[in-house]
Amino acid sequence: MITGSYPPDVCGVGDYTHRLMNTATAKDWELYRSADWSLISFFHHLRAIKKINPDAIFMQYPTQGYGWSLIPHLLCFSFSLFTKIIFVVVFHELSQQTKKSRLASNLMLLTGNAFIFTAAGEREYAARRYSRIKKRSTVIKLLSNIEQAPALRPIHERGREIVHFGLIRPEKGIETFIEVVAEIKKIRPGTKAALIGQVPNGKESYFERIRGECEANGILIYRDPEQTEVADLLNDSRIAFLPFPDGASERRGTLLAAIKNGAIVVTTTGASTTNALETATVITETLNAPAVILGLLGEPVDKMQGRQQTGIEFLKNEWPASWDEIARKYIESLQIEKKEKS
Repeated sequence: MITGSYPPDVCGVGDYTHRLMNTATAKDWELYRSADWSLISFFHHLRAIKKINPDAIFMQYPTQGYGWSLIPHLLCFSFSLFTKIIFVVVFHELSQQTKKSRLASNLMLLTGNAFIFTAAGEREYAARRYSRIKKRSTVIKLLSNIEQAPALRPIHERGREIVHFGLIRPEKGIETFIEVVAEIKKIRPGTKAALIGQVPNGKESYFERIRGECEANGILIYRDPEQTEVADLLNDSRIAFLPFPDGASERRGTLLAAIKNGAIVVTTTGASTTNALETATVITETLNAPAVILGLLGEPVDKMQGRQQTGIEFLKNEWPASWDEIARKYIESLQIEKKEKS
């Protein structure tokens, strides 16, 4: 298992990899990570991975740790074409990559032996570019890195009305969250709001600016909480407002964590928002968000409880039951490629 990030690094894909590596199914897997992904380190990586002599390689991509490195793409090219080792690229994001990243990802899409996507829409996006993707790929939905609280609180007994949860960095809709909370507080001054999340390395100055805006608008900040604390915080929140700039999708672990812990998710729609996801959440446009959230807070308890239950049922019906199930699906994804590559 190759990754550029792993706890204690602040990276959602790193956390995902950590959970996967700690399953019973993955007991025979070996983790390969490095702090150096500079171009001159290519042959070091090549030799080190060959020394492990794996039957298959799963590369988690992208991660914070890789940065803009081309090494992951060159490793995919080398192992896929010039060895009998099956090289599988696990794409956590493709359609939303920058143009530069998408251009580099072409090398993986053209040479990788197999692919795993965490959402059906991402697989379809890749298959439209290269038809070979269809027969060489599978969709394995992700689970949130945040566990469900031991006992879900009834919606009317929750102490916070509105929260935002996720990495505290640009392009996560945090500015929109603050603006909407400010509008809500003009009408409902006592509204309790909070920002929950981790600050990635290099984003400290951004966090300082956001902290000032939160303080000015009476929004509490819970910085870098432990996963159990996150579950408790979400379990004490009525509404999670997550205005993703590119819309909600199945690969949003933060959204899944909020639903899992009984919060009603208010979010935005985008190209990757499925019909099932729209049903499990409350979709709004930014301009209408204050009115929508105020409307939800004023709903009868039984109606809010019904929304909460709809979200919980959505996860039960649409998602893997455990990390072990995901790890087993990883192994199952190798079967066709083993025959073809041999």
